[in-house]
Amino acid sequence: MGLVTIADLHREPPEVVAKYVMWAEDLRDMYEKFIEEDEEDVNFAVGWHGAKARSGGLHASEISGACKRPAFYSLTGHPREDKKLDPFWKKRFRVGHMLHGMIQEDWRRLAEKSNGLISFEREVRIGPDLQPIAAQYDIHSSSDGVLVFRDHPWGPAVLRIGLEIKTESPLEFEKIKDVKPQHQRQTCVYMRCLDVPVLWTMYVNKGNQNIIPSKYPYLYTFDFNLWNQIEGEAKEVIHLATIKELPPRTEGISCEFCGYSSICNPEVLQMKERRKLAKEFRTKQQKKFSKGLRAPRSTP
Repeated sequence: MGLVTIADLHREPPEVVAKYVMWAEDLRDMYEKFIEEDEEDVNFAVGWHGAKARSGGLHASEISGACKRPAFYSLTGHPREDKKLDPFWKKRFRVGHMLHGMIQEDWRRLAEKSNGLISFEREVRIGPDLQPIAAQYDIHSSSDGVLVFRDHPWGPAVLRIGLEIKTESPLEFEKIKDVKPQHQRQTCVYMRCLDVPVLWTMYVNKGNQNIIPSKYPYLYTFDFNLWNQIEGEAKEVIHLATIKELPPRTEGISCEFCGYSSICNPEVLQMKERRKLAKEFRTKQQKKFSKGLRAPRSTP
């Protein structure tokens, strides 16, 4: 008896499912208590990689967005390009990577101190060589982590929980009332591939490190209907990639960071470039105009 796989959501009686979901709801309190009592010296490695390091195939982040072109370009072998982003954005992303690494290390140490009642695996890989569903749709990704709970030390698992860490600016954190749609889709892919029945999207405030509650709507069980929708879209984009038919694009802020924007050339970025050039032109004209209005020097 337990909540270990997605099938357990239907196989176990509702009261058993509810019991283990209540266990999962204690995650934030468990984490906060661990931090409160933690006085150890800690060292851990943090890293990040560029867009070119990603493998081909489908990625959870690419099939979770509104635009299907990134998935199409990935499936058809087009190389990604690292964006020449403003240092502001790069620094924000790097802070997010560092917080991810710190929180993953915290969960690893918390599990280690449980004496076999909890285990934690970070960066759980998803790939065609590891899961049948990943092989079926050529999915390549990694989940931030999976927690496993046991009734007695190193006994059989009774509860498995996926962990997805999302860092947000203070302003964006205050706006959060539900899991963002793209994060719901992304974690649904992780859950299906890793056969995880419950997942917590752990939103973290970059400014003060506040954490969202480990309760509904941020803690949730596998959504069968959402997966059916994602699976249908995955089949469609694989078909389009097979016949080399480019899907329509959905433009937005994500184009700014997309590794395929140079080949896609969305209108939203063309407009941004035109505005930039126009601004530069106006600045030059203003300088010329201001020089032309200067009073002539008096002759001796």
